[in-house]
Amino acid sequence: MEFSSIIKKLRIENNLTQQYIADELGITARTWQRYENGSSEPNIDKLLKIAKFFNISVNQLVGYKSSEEKLISLSEHLIPYQVISEQSLSAGYGNGYTDEQETYTVFWDKDVRYDYAAEIEGNSMEPKFHSGDIALIRKTHVNDYDGCVCVIDDVANQRVYIKKIHIEDTHVRLESLNKDTYENGELIYPDILLDNTENLRLIGKVIDSFKPIEIK
Repeated sequence: MEFSSIIKKLRIENNLTQQYIADELGITARTWQRYENGSSEPNIDKLLKIAKFFNISVNQLVGYKSSEEKLISLSEHLIPYQVISEQSLSAGYGNGYTDEQETYTVFWDKDVRYDYAAEIEGNSMEPKFHSGDIALIRKTHVNDYDGCVCVIDDVANQRVYIKKIHIEDTHVRLESLNKDTYENGELIYPDILLDNTENLRLIGKVIDSFKPIEIK
């Protein structure tokens, strides 16, 4: 059964008006009507609210059924995280920098206080951090960075890294956790040395990371 048919059936079974549901969800009755006739679909945040309103799982709400995967229920209290769009953190040789601040939402079952969230790209920080994971970043005092895994912005070269950093006299050394080598013994991900100047910006310390929980 399609989403539009499911919500219409739920509304009728519960003897509710479109206006009442719309008021409870903080939307217009016209928006709810479009949901029911299939001309519009809610975003993930609204989808969660609708599922919570009817006290069912998101999977049930969208008609997802599978014996191979566990249905994800709202009773698990998934936590939404706002991830910066178009800005992945390089666990490799450095990604291009962008000022883009639009976000998208992912979910996890752990509640962590954070200031920024961004996706990790690359394998240089394995086995602790994996490509596709979401890094949670917290701003902290500059003296707390040395020896920690942090996000660092090389403004001059337009690169943003997630690395273990070591603050030295005139340089900041970025260390990868992945110590894999080529056949000749050289590190695949050698340390990166950056001049410790005003063009180097420490964004924050990585306090946690996770693989987003997919809501079917």
